[in-house]
Amino acid sequence: MSKSYVPLHVVELIEQGCRRSDSMAEDSVPWWRCRRYWLSALLFVGFAFFTIIRANLSIVIVCMVKHGSHPNVTAVANNGSDWSNTTYSVGGTETDTSKCRSRSVSGTSTDQDGEFEWSKELQGVLLGGYFWGYSSGFQVLGGWLSQRYGPRKVLAVGMFPAAIGCILSPLAVRISPFLFLAVRIITGITTSVMFPSGPVFWSRWAPPEEWSRLLSTTNAGGEFGHAVAFPINGLLCKYGGWEMPFYVVGGLAVIWCIVWLLVSRDSPSEMPGISEAEKKYIETSIGDRVKSKRTYKTPWCQMLSSRPVWACVFSHMTANFFFYMILTQAPTFLNEILKFDITSNGFYSSLPYVVLVILVLPVGALSDYLTTKGFLSLSGVRKVMNTLGMLIPAVFLLGLAHLPCSDPLVGVALIAAAVGTFAFCFSGHIVNMADIAVMHAGTLAGFSNTLASMPGIIAPYIVGYITKQGTPEEWRTAFYIAVVLNVVGSVVFVFFSSAVAQPWAFPAELNTTTVVGEQEKPDENRELDTMLIISNKSIPDSHKKEIIEGERLISSNSSIHRAHDV
Repeated sequence: MSKSYVPLHVVELIEQGCRRSDSMAEDSVPWWRCRRYWLSALLFVGFAFFTIIRANLSIVIVCMVKHGSHPNVTAVANNGSDWSNTTYSVGGTETDTSKCRSRSVSGTSTDQDGEFEWSKELQGVLLGGYFWGYSSGFQVLGGWLSQRYGPRKVLAVGMFPAAIGCILSPLAVRISPFLFLAVRIITGITTSVMFPSGPVFWSRWAPPEEWSRLLSTTNAGGEFGHAVAFPINGLLCKYGGWEMPFYVVGGLAVIWCIVWLLVSRDSPSEMPGISEAEKKYIETSIGDRVKSKRTYKTPWCQMLSSRPVWACVFSHMTANFFFYMILTQAPTFLNEILKFDITSNGFYSSLPYVVLVILVLPVGALSDYLTTKGFLSLSGVRKVMNTLGMLIPAVFLLGLAHLPCSDPLVGVALIAAAVGTFAFCFSGHIVNMADIAVMHAGTLAGFSNTLASMPGIIAPYIVGYITKQGTPEEWRTAFYIAVVLNVVGSVVFVFFSSAVAQPWAFPAELNTTTVVGEQEKPDENRELDTMLIISNKSIPDSHKKEIIEGERLISSNSSIHRAHDV
């Protein structure tokens, strides 16, 4: 069978030229009238509510429980640091508050104790309850359901039960903490379909050159939700009681579901009020993907026996232990060790996610710059970025583990820096799934995120078990565990990962595209460039276009993917 070799960048240039005349027509539509931008903003808000519902218990539990209900145990820290200058007593008589007195934003103490006598182990189980449902496997199903029935309905069906569960949470708590645990598990199950539905939605709405921008905007709503969840819930908890965050957030999420169903549609052709110019521009740019509902058989055996896949998944899991530990336990740490009240606790707990949102875009731009300019191969960029995203937070956690409570703002800065520099992982193992799986990247992302959600169950329980008395030594042990996992995950990714699309990454039944590693270009730089092998076999043009665009359209990190390797 004769074959012709076509460089991917040549295909991109040809396609860009073909689209140029269509993009000129779209220029006549002002940006504020473009329906896809309004939908992007609406999804941003929806994903923010999704993460607020996920994270609200982390701060609300601080004002739900009685913090003086631990057994009468005295713990004295004498490890050579400033902690040894303070005697901690839980339910006892020895307490030196000269250094570790309660703090608030205004400088006055406003301690607030809750009504529930829950052990630290039970608190850990409740905090991890959401992730029991989130890791149930529905993330893989969510992508399939979105492709089969449309992402509009799946997104609404995922959010609405979670919103109702949020509203009913105070009632469930008063009946039984285990009924509340069941509500959190169901919430995790229903919302697990949301992230896999985002790429499916934008595959029908986003022109190729706007793919990264629109999907990144949607996903940024999730991080924005983390940033606002803590201060908003902290204020609502302080001035309205611990029930108020559940009522307000749940009610607003219900309103969002109604607006989403009324305003959105699965494709431009179904959208009322869209301009003809915008509709034609989108449909011409993305071609048959708007109409296509073809699904390709997932090569599970090849995927699960792939070394780069497991390097990616393992790194994802170890990094998430750190991330979910901070997400669920930072407010408790700020309360027990740094002695912040509920209002300042909520404010300072949000700062790490503000820093993360700020750093994600420039880090992604740096990753693209290093790749396109040829300073590093794509695999090299992925490994460097992932290493930075796991080792830098580990260093900050070590500093936090040995921080005296007399430096509370330094502690807040260390947490913010640790979470903020996690942004490097977005250009590491997270986007690496698109590099190696191409057209099966959505399935791999769902599989990986399912396993990587398990640390959300394990981390809160382990921290709760270790920090029964809430002493600095106990918290130090918890931080050490996260540091070790980050280091191990980073090393595994460096030695076993790759950014080259795997042989199973393209649909075998079409037999049209195969990646054969690298082929050297005949220039003085000898730059390595991915070559597509396109068979002369009679294949519909729409299928060829879908395969050629597959990698670029799946990835939400980079608008140009060339599979360089070290």
